[in-house]
Amino acid sequence: MKKILTVAAISFCFLSACQGQSTDTIKTESDKQGLVQVMTDVEKDKLNSVLQDLHQKGAKIIDIKLSDAKDTTGYVRTVYTVIYEKRS
Repeated sequence: MKKILTVAAISFCFLSACQGQSTDTIKTESDKQGLVQVMTDVEKDKLNSVLQDLHQKGAKIIDIKLSDAKDTTGYVRTVYTVIYEKRS
């Protein structure tokens, strides 16, 4: 029984660590005009490249906010939430 609990605890830790590596989350909301509003969380070191990519794609940046993101391990990190519009 103790071995089963140990294996279950180790498996849970590995799953949590694998899920915690994803830093970007995207939420979309449809609009009647064929536009999609996208919200994504970006870490500080990737912000410039993400903004350059959005500019090259012709996306309209609506807002950039500084916020905290909590991953599955409970670690809280500071990210930038970028809200932009793109054609659907």
